Formats: sequence, structure tokens, C-alpha cells
Amino acid sequence: MLNRGFFERPSMEVAIDLGLRELKFSKSGNLHVPEETKSVLITRTVPYGIESGYEPKRTKADQIKKSVLGGLQAPGCIDMYFTPYGLVLAIATGKEGKFSEVSINAGIPVAGFDPEDLGKLIDGPIKLTNALGIDQEVAKMFDRRPIYDNPMIGISDEKLPGNYGFNPKMISKDALGIFSFMKA
Repeated sequence: MLNRGFFERPSMEVAIDLGLRELKFSKSGNLHVPEETKSVLITRTVPYGIESGYEPKRTKADQIKKSVLGGLQAPGCIDMYFTPYGLVLAIATGKEGKFSEVSINAGIPVAGFDPEDLGKLIDGPIKLTNALGIDQEVAKMFDRRPIYDNPMIGISDEKLPGNYGFNPKMISKDALGIFSFMKA
């Protein structure tokens, strides 16, 4: 599984390198037991951060808004943020204290799913967390904790060969664009 050093780079680099890696989740904490683990191949990532000149918004008391605090954590720490529609999985990158993170926005099931779902795209960050079985209880356990050295969630060291496309679409003011990946 990936280590902290992998995430100690700018969000654009990490977003590219996360593509076509296997994201594993096991609610029981047994990532190496296939029948207890769900795995997806990461097919879309979105980098966020100060690389485009974005500065996190502040409150009237000059405190950084809570909604971006996850992106200020130590590299490799999970930022499970809640939207009105569901949960999004993001991981802090770069340097602690500098807003930078990558969200995982789509994947292809490769293990632990019903046979008819294997190979079908899970399109959207909320659909992805739902399909993996990450609920609010689990999200609270993950939030602000490293993805590396975590018995419930991890990303493989191995990356499949493939290509990626970059869309500079700004899905939010702090998003740097969207990376979509295809196997070779």
C-alpha cells in the first residue's frame, strides 16, 4: 500500500499517480481477506489546492473555514467530507498547513461486488463511497487519519498501464481540473 511519501507532492502529481491503482476497503479491517474486501480501480481524480492561486476562505474572525480544513492536514490523511448528497473521499497532499488534496471521483469494481457489477463504472464520488460501503460511522473513523497504515482502507503500490485525459473544468473554485483514466 502507498506510504506518506507518495502524498508529499503537489495535488496535480498525486492526482495523476492515483489513477489506475486499486482502492481497497474492508469494514472488518481485513484488507488481505478477499471475501471481506471491496476493490475498485480508480478511474477519476480531482486535485484541489493552492497551485492555481486558490486561498481558502476565512471567517470574520480570520479563521479558515471548516469546509477546507481537511486539505490542510498532513499528507496522506483522509478528508471525508459531507455534502447534502453523501460522502466524498479526499486525501491531503503537499505540505501540512497548505491547502492541497485529491478526491477520488470514480472507479471500476474489480473485487468484492456482485458479479454483474464487476467492470461497470461507478461514476461519481458519492456513488463510489456508497458502493464501497463507507457510511457516516466509518467516515468519522477515517476522517483526519492517514490512509497509509490503515487496516480498513488502502491504495495499491501497483498501477496498471494506461492513459489519462485532463479536463481543466473548474467544478469548484479550489478544483484544479479533472483527471480521467483508461486502461491500456
